[in-house]
Amino acid sequence: MVKKVFTIVLAVGVLFSMVGCGSSTGKDSAKSGPQGKPTLTLIGHASLKIKTAKGAVVYVDPYYQGDYSEKADVILVSHEHQDHNKIELCTQNEGCKVLRVKDTIKPDNSYNTFEYAGVKIEPVPAYNQRHPVSSTNGFVLTFDGITVYHASDTSKIPEMGNLKNRNIDYAFFPIDGQYNMGPAEAAECTRLVGAKHNTPFHVNNADVKAFTAENLLPVAYGQTIELTGQK
Repeated sequence: MVKKVFTIVLAVGVLFSMVGCGSSTGKDSAKSGPQGKPTLTLIGHASLKIKTAKGAVVYVDPYYQGDYSEKADVILVSHEHQDHNKIELCTQNEGCKVLRVKDTIKPDNSYNTFEYAGVKIEPVPAYNQRHPVSSTNGFVLTFDGITVYHASDTSKIPEMGNLKNRNIDYAFFPIDGQYNMGPAEAAECTRLVGAKHNTPFHVNNADVKAFTAENLLPVAYGQTIELTGQK
């Protein structure tokens, strides 16, 4: 009888040990493998946070008050105006790569491209009367099969038409009408770019309803969306 009880206890102990090992392995797997779907947070103004499926964190144009506590692997600054370049807001991982226009724009106004943390970073033209082409750029970011266009501070420019064949999934356009184009002009830009989803940002006091873009994707400041390549 004692032997039988001991056998039962031993079997139960082995079972719980197996369950415990399975749980531990699951956690380790989650750390080393994909952590989920890629996401994007419109922090506010022109400030974005992108998190890839493997957990890499990219901040673009940090400025607007919000949550920057997730440690950055990459920080991008489209130009050096004070409402786009507050990198000190971001907590940084060791080895975090910070790219500013001095890194992205060459003396001949062409662009350097980069790849960090699984994200391809392509600076693209952005300019108007208040933002010289020599010191301002937008970004096309590609990761996890997703392509995001951050237009930066700009007006409607012909170079946007070059993005038509890039199959942009998510595009963000400034619409404040003060330092950038207004919402109607920004809506014209969406037709040049042809993105699957179009979101206004850098809104200030603009009439958002005048941004009559096709494939409109409203995103509130502070809202996080899951990114997908599907329309």
